[in-house]
This record gives sequence, C-alpha cells and structure tokens, in this order.
Amino acid sequence: MATNGFKHTDDQTPSASRTVVSFPKVILFGDSLTQKCMNPESNWGALVADFLARKCDVIVRGFSGYNSRKCLAILPYLFDGINFSNNVAALLICLGANDASAGAGNESHVPEEEFIENMLMIGEYFIGKGLNPSKIIITGPPAFHAPAWEEKAKQMGLGNHIRTNELAKKYSSLVVEICKHLKCRNIPLHARMMATDSWKDMLVDGLHFSPLGAQFYFNLLQPHLSHLTYDIPQLMPNWKDFDFAYGNKNGDPAETVHGWIDQNQYFIRKT
Repeated sequence: MATNGFKHTDDQTPSASRTVVSFPKVILFGDSLTQKCMNPESNWGALVADFLARKCDVIVRGFSGYNSRKCLAILPYLFDGINFSNNVAALLICLGANDASAGAGNESHVPEEEFIENMLMIGEYFIGKGLNPSKIIITGPPAFHAPAWEEKAKQMGLGNHIRTNELAKKYSSLVVEICKHLKCRNIPLHARMMATDSWKDMLVDGLHFSPLGAQFYFNLLQPHLSHLTYDIPQLMPNWKDFDFAYGNKNGDPAETVHGWIDQNQYFIRKT
C-alpha cells in the first residue's frame, strides 16, 4: 500500500518495536529574546544549535510578550512529556525583561516579590522533573536602551509600558539571588553588557539582540554548554570510518551502524 508516494512496509507498522538514536536535548525557554533566537538578526539560538550539531537537539520554546507569570502557567503543557532525568543536557531560562516593565495598567509587569516566587517555582518545576540544578542556566533581562526603544514602542501601542535600564538591572540582580537559592547557573547578562563600551550596539531596537548582541550572549553561554556537553560524542559514526568501523569487516554500512549502537547504548531508545 502506498500513501503520498511512500511505500508502507511491515517494519514501519505502529506495533513494530524500533531502535532509535535519542539525541540529548538542550531547551531554550523564555520570552521574545528566545522566540527570536533563530532569526538572522538575533541568532544566538542558531549559534547554540550549530555549536551542538550532531550532539544535541536544541528545542526553542520562546513566547513573545510573556512574563514569569504567563510562563509558569504554561509549563505543564510544554514539558510534561520530556524525560528530564536522563535526556536533557541543559536548560536555559531567559526571563525578566517583560516583568521589569512598569506603568499603570501594564499587563506585562510583575512585582518583584511575585517575580521571585514565580522564578523559584519555574526552577523547582524542572528540578522536580528530575533535572539536576547544575544543568539549569538562568539569565535575567539584558541591558536596555530607552531612546532606541521609544519609536518601536509607539508603533506597537505600548505607550503605558515604562522600561528603564535601572529596572532591567534590578530584575537582573534578583535573578542572581534566585539562582543562588536554586543552586543553578547564572549568566549576569546585564552586568556583562554594561561592562562594555558597545552595549548599545548589542541591541537592535533597545531591547532585543542585534547580531553583535547575539554573538556576545552566545559567548557567555558557550563555556556553560561546553561543560555540560563535553562527554557527549558526535552521534552516529564518522563518515570517514563508516565503511570499516566498529568491527565491520565487510564494508556493510548497516553493520557499522549496529556496531556503533552496541557501543553507545546510553543514546538508544526503543519505540
């Protein structure tokens, strides 16, 4: 039986047990800074995926306009199907930029006390799912350049959203303390940006990363990702060794794959 031009063979039936390579996951979770992380302009997520090519699946769960309150509400609907205890290499949480916005009637703002509570519950959710706290990296808001943001805010109808670099700094400092409590990793993004002379150039619109900012943020992430994934090999055999690796003496590609699977059972799942 053929469907859409593809033949349906016996070993593809739903009841058949199949051996699959399960790539460890690196999860990027946050607001618009994360949602935009794969586009050409703010491509820090693409840099992460390239750095971890053939080692990890990079999963992007970014939600523009979300704050810690909204992210806390959607957690079970996003992550309950993931095995955090042995199939997640790293989790990056990037939140606080919207929480830190103020102004009367601003639905994005989250008061400091609630922000702390929300972020602790988000972290504890993942720890409760079996993720080691050392695999969690939390970043607060980046630096903020108000003059560059004003025009875009007007276009978006965000006149009641008050953003300042001082508020971004405050919420970033809260994240530092939250990470100490959770015993997880922290990247003090705001402080590191402000320590440079080019921080304004790292923001395309005063809030979101430019290519320079995306590269800067990735450079801060890379040491953590290197430490968390150093023992993960490139998955599947190297193409140069494919024909006669892993005890294959016949030049049969399938035999090489079976040999690799036998030696890398940690990455193998039955479906």
